[in-house]
Amino acid sequence: MSEEKVFDITLGPALDADLSDKAARNRQLIVNAYKALKSGGDVGAMGLFELVAPDVQFLEAPSLPYGGTFHGVEGARAGNEGVLRAWRVFHCEIQEVTAAGDLVIAYIWLRGSPYGSDEVFEGRVTELFRLKDDKIVEWRPIYWDTHRVRQVFGLA
Repeated sequence: MSEEKVFDITLGPALDADLSDKAARNRQLIVNAYKALKSGGDVGAMGLFELVAPDVQFLEAPSLPYGGTFHGVEGARAGNEGVLRAWRVFHCEIQEVTAAGDLVIAYIWLRGSPYGSDEVFEGRVTELFRLKDDKIVEWRPIYWDTHRVRQVFGLA
């Protein structure tokens, strides 16, 4: 089985005119980080980690094989790498990014298969970033079908 990790960004028309200056700046920071990833950077080098605050919390549902709460820059990096190491095929398309105040939400289409299985997860994911002083202090998915992910991994 070959390994494949793909990130794409296909943003719809941004409504920056409706955002406060702070929200528009926060949105653009996240969009730029995703664009850096699409242009060939790997997750370890992607712009999101340049935005991570020293006291960041990176969270994944504890019921998932890579789940947990990870603290600090190295914890966030380790948590994120754990997610990607679990998936043999990982196609992530960022379709929209919106913001209000210190919150940025990415609307994502994800398709993937774990190592050791041809089962496929396909569906929506929304990811939340909370920023303070242009740094990510909280990073977590706020919606996706974790039950289906567990099924794909043979855990449910």
